[in-house]
Amino acid sequence: MLRQKLSIVYYPLWVVRYRFKERSYQVVVDGVQNRTLYGKAPGNLLFRAGMLVAGMAVGNFLLVHGTLFALQVMSEMSSGDEDSFWFLLIPPAVGAMACFFGYRKFRYGEEVENIHSSAKKAASSKGGTGTRWLPSSTDEMIESATQFFK
Repeated sequence: MLRQKLSIVYYPLWVVRYRFKERSYQVVVDGVQNRTLYGKAPGNLLFRAGMLVAGMAVGNFLLVHGTLFALQVMSEMSSGDEDSFWFLLIPPAVGAMACFFGYRKFRYGEEVENIHSSAKKAASSKGGTGTRWLPSSTDEMIESATQFFK
């Protein structure tokens, strides 16, 4: 049986923490490949408001006028098929999705988060969801270092 050996592995990561309008943000940059591994930045308030207004306007337009248009098309076809009922559900569904999209951009547009694809892959290969990519304990650090040097 071999004895476990602990070694320190140095890798240049630049971690920048800053405050903007009483909120803390962080960016992690790979010092070798010059790419952003993770970063949070403040979002644009005008963009958030514009997305909410545009999403609600398009969504409600599709809900009301799209449904009226579908009813008009159904009445002109007058084929009597039951399949035409499903055609009537398309405009409200698309309108509701547009409203939901506008709301999501408004609600979560306050902070812009960027996670590099290689960091997502590293976290998902360990069974994670892709948001946690740094080891949380010393055991995980030792395990990842030993896997790296095999």
